Amino acid sequence: MPLAFLVVVVFAAAEPLKGWRRLAADDPAKMERMESPIARSMHASVFDPASDKMWITGGLVRWNGQQGCPNDTWSLDFKTDQWTCLSEDQKNLSGRYGHAAAFDPVGKQLLLVGGEAMIGPTGKFLGDTWALAVGAVKWKRVKADGVLPARHGHTVTYDPTRRRLIVVGGVGGSSTLRGVWMESVWTFNLQTQEWREIAVEGKNLPPRNFHTTVLDPARDRLLVIGGIVGPGSGSAKGDVWAFDLKTDTWQEASPQPLLAARWGHAAALDEEGDRLFVVGGAPGPGKPLLASDLWCLDLKQMKWECVPVETRLPPLNTHSMVWDPARRRLVVFGGNKGRYFSGEVWVLDVGPASPAASPGLKSE
Repeated sequence: MPLAFLVVVVFAAAEPLKGWRRLAADDPAKMERMESPIARSMHASVFDPASDKMWITGGLVRWNGQQGCPNDTWSLDFKTDQWTCLSEDQKNLSGRYGHAAAFDPVGKQLLLVGGEAMIGPTGKFLGDTWALAVGAVKWKRVKADGVLPARHGHTVTYDPTRRRLIVVGGVGGSSTLRGVWMESVWTFNLQTQEWREIAVEGKNLPPRNFHTTVLDPARDRLLVIGGIVGPGSGSAKGDVWAFDLKTDTWQEASPQPLLAARWGHAAALDEEGDRLFVVGGAPGPGKPLLASDLWCLDLKQMKWECVPVETRLPPLNTHSMVWDPARRRLVVFGGNKGRYFSGEVWVLDVGPASPAASPGLKSE
């Protein structure tokens, strides 16, 4: 079993959260009967608050000693804790991993961008855009103006103010030239169906992949956390960068204490509590350690704190996590557990929005 990161900063006076617990939705018998998703990593996950469902699609799987990339799409109903296979579109959408997705509440659709397909001896990077309407069973390729450079390990974030997608980072290339680190920020206008590269003013974000990006709507900015930072073979970082959506400028946020370097972690925003959570990850490419620690970033003070939890999450990376606002909980699915992939669903009840009122989360 992989070891977890050593936690240096702790909550000396805070009562721990009760702990992570598994949902019955990930019953192995259901997986065998194909009633729930097969274990996977490097998939994409989004939450639709209107239907109260988490949706997952694609990823890397291992089955009977072989690796593959399914093109299935599943929803987990948070009211019933039941999985439903929504789409297994063998004709249109190609299986992939390292892709990214976002939910468009106005268009009531999932949007999927890029990734890598297991095509040929070295794989194929993708820069395509796909949409799946709520209630539909087939993905449709979006005919866009402009071309997003192919990549995987990037992030896609929905910007509700401007109704657009924002793509940050990733690594791409071709069959003959791999390892091209993506520095630019791209947007996809959902009304005009147009990709456009943003002309960033001043200092740029160091290129990276398998980072996380969270929208901070109160301050109209993106927050990018950690990842493998290039160029070259890359090394993991625990840095935080803010991208101002009004001025198109980057600024290193440098919250204290510093977050331990990691990649393949997951992050989610608690908008009501004005904070975000980060869980898991790995400290660098090829390193065996996996993390199970939970961190909270106070977005007003820009201060990290490690959250004590009575029952910790198994060490994971390349998993996904969404925030369930109605139940005030974090929901984690899948990921790499070291020797094998996970198909488990874990939830953590966080409690009230006020940090002072939440067990394990204290305020100044």
